Amino acid sequence: MNQENPISSEKPIFQKIAGMLLWGGAFICLLLTIDSLDSLPISMPRSWYVNREFWVGLGVASLVGGFLLQRPPKGDEYDTT
Repeated sequence: MNQENPISSEKPIFQKIAGMLLWGGAFICLLLTIDSLDSLPISMPRSWYVNREFWVGLGVASLVGGFLLQRPPKGDEYDTT
């Protein structure tokens, strides 16, 4: 008897994307912080130094976007609002 589990343990695709956005944004922000305190031990592309505002914006936008995608949809059983 092969019965399907009604509660799947796999995450929906948007939660996987949200996780990548969160970790990517956190990594960019970490690199920016390390670079501003000292210097990075690896060489970065030229745009890293020329377009600093772009990278800050990308890191923050990734963090916010990932956070918003992680929230349960309205009306979900886990939604507490």
